[in-house]
Amino acid sequence: MNHNQQSNEVRHDDESALSDFLASLADYTPTIPDELVEHYLAKSGFQCPDVRLTRLVAVAAQKFVSDIAIDALQHCKARQATVVRDKKTSSKGNKPTNLGAGKRDRQGLKESFSNQGDRKAVACRVGDQ
Repeated sequence: MNHNQQSNEVRHDDESALSDFLASLADYTPTIPDELVEHYLAKSGFQCPDVRLTRLVAVAAQKFVSDIAIDALQHCKARQATVVRDKKTSSKGNKPTNLGAGKRDRQGLKESFSNQGDRKAVACRVGDQ
């Protein structure tokens, strides 16, 4: 088997997997509604009548939001563990700083966004609109 035959087989397998995935999107109902995704796609100047592509964008957006939420939760848990550890080891005169719940949530989101790298800029632009 030569290199071209292997390359054609790999390409065929990739195309087959992509076709199967796109077909599965036709029956999938994403968490983010199609109408919302279509609105923001149209607002950005992109229009496509294929619902599978709209759902692909919805799945990507859902993954993005999920990653940020999971990261924020991890930061929150880490800070809570630090506060508990500080309370146990601190002396009577030195009390750990107690942040309000809202401030902790915003701080966790801020840290999550800072860990997302280039995706942070996308989220900020979407949030500003």
